[in-house]
Amino acid sequence: MASPAAGQWAILALLSLSVSLTALSASTGFSENPKLICCKIYISESRNKSALDEIDKAARKDPENVVVLSKFGDPIYNRVRYTLVSYISTSERNYSNEGNISKLTLNVSSPIKGVLLEMVKAAISSTLSLDSHQGEHPWIGIIDDLSFHPLGDAKMEDAVYLAKDVASDIASSKVPVFLYYEAHPQRKTLSDVRHDLDYYKKNGTAGQWSPEGNECDVVFQKNKPDVCPAVVDQQILQKIGITTVGAMHFVEGYNVPVRSEDLKKVDDIAKRLREQLGGRGGEGPPKFLALALRHGSLVEVGCLLDPNYLRADQVQDKVKQIAAEQGLEDKVEKGYHTDITKDMILVHLSKVLFEKKIESAAAPGVCRQTGSGSEERE
Repeated sequence: MASPAAGQWAILALLSLSVSLTALSASTGFSENPKLICCKIYISESRNKSALDEIDKAARKDPENVVVLSKFGDPIYNRVRYTLVSYISTSERNYSNEGNISKLTLNVSSPIKGVLLEMVKAAISSTLSLDSHQGEHPWIGIIDDLSFHPLGDAKMEDAVYLAKDVASDIASSKVPVFLYYEAHPQRKTLSDVRHDLDYYKKNGTAGQWSPEGNECDVVFQKNKPDVCPAVVDQQILQKIGITTVGAMHFVEGYNVPVRSEDLKKVDDIAKRLREQLGGRGGEGPPKFLALALRHGSLVEVGCLLDPNYLRADQVQDKVKQIAAEQGLEDKVEKGYHTDITKDMILVHLSKVLFEKKIESAAAPGVCRQTGSGSEERE
């Protein structure tokens, strides 16, 4: 499939998310339906402005081909998440193995890879270090996690290919990578990977995760990465830590604040939510995850949900129901999305594309970056 011209891929992507593409080929000149890839990259830092500026610059390096759908940073959690989207190009090639048997393999490429690796490079070369990192959110690395999500007509195998491809390049930067969900050979869950890496192990004081007890080099010695650097650099390991990379269906982030300092009670709410709502799709990843985290003077129930399985208002009602049984019903506040919803992807890409077309018409031959993505809590 030929790579769409700048801006044109967004039109195809928009249509592929919402309507049948039967008549699309004739109107656009493309013979195949478009594919989209979304990646959410989580950085364990939201306070160091100079370092974050370099990462942000890298995220917006190729605005014609990679759109920053949203950005969410929280200084209390000391964590920021970028949600990026781009198109996918695929091709097939034949090769012969040792038995001289011809096989067909899939080559998948996307501009999103280059942008992600620039962000990783910016993080590694910055002043960010786990030695000084503290926050209310657990972590195992400065580049904490990358999750790939197929959208439009993209298949899960496309997301898996890109996830493994990016993971390989991250490992080439001497950062160990652990795979999860569809990118893992046995579909190991992210929760299991994190438990093995002591991700949820509390250390430090006042609920803060701190370097003490989070010694990545020790954790690394007990667990073999799925994608390992040729040479393990202890200095980089101690400074940058470990990264997890996975592929799964698109999920939405939704947090519900509870005005209580009783972490144990809210943690029990999160546990019961997981038990009651955390269904799986066959062998696939859980369709709902929840974690209780301190957030200043209150505790939040941080959730990830599959919008095809569960709505945010259903989560909100269930939190209130369980909280009422613990005498906390009047303490439950209205929740909020921490990321763009699946339904809003279409709207946001439309806005970005329209802005680009207006700018292009106003200044032919001049490419200027447009604003994109909501920035909350910053």
